[in-house]
Amino acid sequence: MSLKEGEAKRKKGLKIREVMINVSRQQVEDFHGPEDYWCLCVAWSHLGTSKSRKATVRIAYLRKNFEQDPQGTEVPLNGMIVLHCRPPEGVPVAEVEWLKNEETLNSAGAIDTRGDHNLIISEARLSDSGNYTCVASNIVARRRSATATAVVYVNGGWSSWTDWSPCNVRCGRGVQKRSRTCTNPAPLNGGAFCEGMSVQKSSCNTLCPVDGSWAEWSDWSLCSSECERQRSRECTAPEPKHGGRLCDGGALATDNCTGGLCTQNRKLLHDAEPQDVESSSDVALYSGLAAGVVTVVLLIIAVTLYRRSQSEYGVDVIDSSALTGGFQSFSFKTSRQANPLLMNSSMQPDLTVSRTYTSPMCFQDSIDKDLMAERSLLDPLPNLKVKGVAERAEYHVMSHPQTFPRGLAPDYRGVPVGTTLGRRGKNLFTPQVSLTPSRPLHKATAVFGYAGGRLVVPSTGISLLVPHGGISEDTTWEMYMIINQEDSM
Repeated sequence: MSLKEGEAKRKKGLKIREVMINVSRQQVEDFHGPEDYWCLCVAWSHLGTSKSRKATVRIAYLRKNFEQDPQGTEVPLNGMIVLHCRPPEGVPVAEVEWLKNEETLNSAGAIDTRGDHNLIISEARLSDSGNYTCVASNIVARRRSATATAVVYVNGGWSSWTDWSPCNVRCGRGVQKRSRTCTNPAPLNGGAFCEGMSVQKSSCNTLCPVDGSWAEWSDWSLCSSECERQRSRECTAPEPKHGGRLCDGGALATDNCTGGLCTQNRKLLHDAEPQDVESSSDVALYSGLAAGVVTVVLLIIAVTLYRRSQSEYGVDVIDSSALTGGFQSFSFKTSRQANPLLMNSSMQPDLTVSRTYTSPMCFQDSIDKDLMAERSLLDPLPNLKVKGVAERAEYHVMSHPQTFPRGLAPDYRGVPVGTTLGRRGKNLFTPQVSLTPSRPLHKATAVFGYAGGRLVVPSTGISLLVPHGGISEDTTWEMYMIINQEDSM
């Protein structure tokens, strides 16, 4: 053992000495104590003694074989790559680094070499495929592991289907197909090929075109005034379908029916000039229009004259069951526009009129013939028969053959009418009215029941309203209304 005394240095008033000792490998190997070979530095002076910490001396080494070599792997795109590496035993402990394709791999991005010296790539890319080597080294030696190959593969994916191809036959039953390719993406680095069929086939049925063909000719027509006859045929045997060709030739045939011996003197229609045909058709059109206009005008005039002749002094007596609600009475409607009033009611009918008259309304009593002639009155109403629907009683109103002297008004007293009304009966009376024949006579009469109604004198605007319920249910009244137009009542 040799001791080298270092050069004394002053530092903050203290003297510092450095000493060094060399220990050989043989000395360490020959030491067989309970502990490792160690060294200790001791310093002393007149002030005392001081000892340093123990310095253990061991023989450095690095074994040749790795405890775990990395293994090759295959991962899909964006998968995780994990390569395990356990370096060989050594003193001091070996440091580990990774090589990719014989180049040092930097621990950056998705690569992690911390922990147990494993190589971890969290999201593998295609560029991460390669040969990886684990390297362990210390002060003694540098060791390399077996090379591990990492493969990042891509499984194939189908592209979209192409359009169906045309049917392989022009008509009839055939086949059409469509295809796809395993290029979305294409398989790489041993990736799996696409599963399924790359071609699909389907049956197709194209309708065949049918060319048209003529049917049989029809019989010849009768000989015309132009000494011609015609016949026709149709393109229906068969009809052209699905783009087939139409029939060739004409559908109409014309033939001379006299063997060329036609003796007609007038010009044939097909020989006439187009201007003559057009002018003759125009004349016929205008003549027809003129005749139609004249006919319509004459018809309007005739209807107007007829209505005027029928409406003079006339009234229409109609069944008012659709207009009245409480009884079956007459609805008097004058034809003159100056009298819009009608006898109507909103009640349901309870009497039925068995006859309808279109003569002017007048009393049942006969008026003097001279008075009737002077006032232009028509004949009185004929016998009127009224049936009560509810009570089935019949009422007979008879016209009286009684006449009065000229200028005298008849005195209408109560005239009883025989009735049978179920629980009770009531006589019908006619009001006493003075009639002066010097002015036109305006009068009206009707039978009313429980439902009521309205009695209207034509051409006067005067009416009498019988309210609903104003007459007992089992009773009917025949009412008269006459207008006296004398200067003093």
